[in-house]
Amino acid sequence: MKISFHYQYPNYRLRNTGSLKRWLEGVIRSNSKITGTISFFLLNDEEIRAINSEFLEHDYYTDVISFNYSENEIVNGEIYIGYDTVKLNATNIDIAFTEEIRRVLLHGVLHLLGFDDKSEGEIEIMRKLEDKYLEEYRNAF
Repeated sequence: MKISFHYQYPNYRLRNTGSLKRWLEGVIRSNSKITGTISFFLLNDEEIRAINSEFLEHDYYTDVISFNYSENEIVNGEIYIGYDTVKLNATNIDIAFTEEIRRVLLHGVLHLLGFDDKSEGEIEIMRKLEDKYLEEYRNAF
């Protein structure tokens, strides 16, 4: 099992990656799954827009794109994070960037676990799970 972080920004690194990894592995375990290989890539707006356009045929910026390679109980995937969009979103909703980046990391993992957010009902489920697991993170770390 391996969770890794890759950065396009030379001057930015996530803090407390050990606790983030343990937390995300706990989220996966709590859904009766096993952590396989999960790679997070923090990209600028133009890079994530290019991925969004090429692979999903969406020509806009986004905060997260997940590619799910899971097999059976083993959770594997690549999660691309739009650093600039996450930063802007945090400013727009007046929360700390660290809180918003955790939400987006978690959101990507929830997609790898099979949760979706295409309908209002699915969005509501995802938000409740995000709130639950973010609260667990705050209480544990």
